[in-house]
Amino acid sequence: MTISNTGDTEAYIRAAIVVTWKDADGNIYAGMPVAGSDYEISLNTTDWFLGSDGFYYCKSSVAPNASTAALINSCSPVDSMTPAGYGLNVEILGSAIQSVPVNAVVEKWGVTVNDDGTLSK
Repeated sequence: MTISNTGDTEAYIRAAIVVTWKDADGNIYAGMPVAGSDYEISLNTTDWFLGSDGFYYCKSSVAPNASTAALINSCSPVDSMTPAGYGLNVEILGSAIQSVPVNAVVEKWGVTVNDDGTLSK
């Protein structure tokens, strides 16, 4: 899963991962799946980092009409833990902020912009 910059200026991207159990009619199961016991997820920690606010931040800015590196390498449910009639549903909620001036991302998201333009905690 990648996130595209559909704007007309270079931007930094962050994302939240929301994992639920969902049935064929779109109904969400009341119990939230737990990573490591209900499902296994492998994240791309080379190009992304987890911020203290729970968002995953793409380390590099993204040019207009370009995309981030994939955030999730793989994700799969543990079959014995899946509620009957439901499947694992993974949603990525992305947001963007302009890359220039750099103080915009620093002030709004509380991250550091390094000398090479990459983000870090």
